[in-house]
Amino acid sequence: MNEQKVFDPFLAWKEMYDKAESYMGKMLGETMSSEDFSKWMGSVLNFNLQLQKIIKETAERTLWQANMPSKEDVANVASLVINVEEKVEDMGDLLEEQQDHANGMKKEITKLKSDIKRLEGKIDKLLALLEKEERMPNSEQ
Repeated sequence: MNEQKVFDPFLAWKEMYDKAESYMGKMLGETMSSEDFSKWMGSVLNFNLQLQKIIKETAERTLWQANMPSKEDVANVASLVINVEEKVEDMGDLLEEQQDHANGMKKEITKLKSDIKRLEGKIDKLLALLEKEERMPNSEQ
């Protein structure tokens, strides 16, 4: 029996991929570990940072010229709104405390009124008794 090998394109592709990957990995590893690559990456990073700064400044100038708020302006307004909300909340708490205090005072005033009415009644009775006694003939004198 004679066995013939059949060409497998996937096997050929896999072998080619493995060899290319091995070669490219070594080459990239050597390149990335060099000082020239580090310098180049540093210059790319600096360029990127400068570009971001220019874009930010341009956007801020454009917004200013269009009379529109910048991100910083919106953040400042948001901070002010939060401060106002906190103050309003504090005032609300203070009002609730004052209301509770006023309710307590109202109860005390109501109690004092009833006590005064009771005392007035007793004083009226005493006055009536005194007047009655003054009108009575003085039997003891």
